Amino acid sequence: MGRLLSLVSLLVLLWSCGELHSQHLEVQLGGGVGETYLVEQNEARDVNFNRTAVVFGAIKLMPDSSYFNLKLLFQYVSSRVNGEDWEGKSNTYDFRGLPIGVSTLEGEVSSITSFLVLEHLSQDKKFNLGYDIGIGFTKERLVRSSNNDAEFRSFASFRLGGIASYSFGKRSRISFEPSIYWTDIVNSFRPENYKLAGEDVSLLFNLGYSYRLF
Repeated sequence: MGRLLSLVSLLVLLWSCGELHSQHLEVQLGGGVGETYLVEQNEARDVNFNRTAVVFGAIKLMPDSSYFNLKLLFQYVSSRVNGEDWEGKSNTYDFRGLPIGVSTLEGEVSSITSFLVLEHLSQDKKFNLGYDIGIGFTKERLVRSSNNDAEFRSFASFRLGGIASYSFGKRSRISFEPSIYWTDIVNSFRPENYKLAGEDVSLLFNLGYSYRLF
């Protein structure tokens, strides 16, 4: 599903932007840090997400006459998770194999998202400000502890970001890109479906390098 969405998104980008002679193509790579699953951490639950790392890559088409650039963004986010497993899936057992005590967390949660993003960023100065908004498809992997198998979930995600960009030369630029990353939009409004990680809001802080191919 994620690969299909990526291919469809790329086709939409190419179709929307018209002839290549009236646009520019740019590639971007970068990474950063963040604070993940903020709502869950701030509720009355002993669970923490930390040591967050972000890696991303993007392909961007920039029509000369358009207010928005169109970007296909691939984002990987990983965090360590520890504390109490409030979903109650114990990983401590007695000699009979029955769960005992409080369920504990000492694992990792990661996600890969394919985003289709609308971006507005001026290019007329060395230093420029902008913003972006996008919708995507996320595949999330959760490992509660070394005693548990990985769990996988898939859902729609949303992002809203800011951009502070500095250009050097005609083709290269670096940018600072903070963003709000909202995962599992649908189940965010369904308390009966709440899960560990999953539906929540994260803040990401990325640095990126972009190179204009033409």
